[in-house]
Amino acid sequence: MKEAIESDPSIGELHEYGRSLLAAGKSEKALEIFKLNRQKHTDDKFTTLVGLARGYTALATKKKLLKIGNLH
Repeated sequence: MKEAIESDPSIGELHEYGRSLLAAGKSEKALEIFKLNRQKHTDDKFTTLVGLARGYTALATKKKLLKIGNLH
């Protein structure tokens, strides 16, 4: 996957890869991909920001769930 990322993927390709990582429960890795997408495509004001929102939301949700789980 590293080679694919370095081959200059499109905004949509990176976004979909991040979404697939989220679906697989890999929130931290997904957020890295969404951040990379924003870095590579600074002129895009929608897709890259939506990706960041998805990544940060998933990461925050995961941390909140872990915290709640430790209360029981």
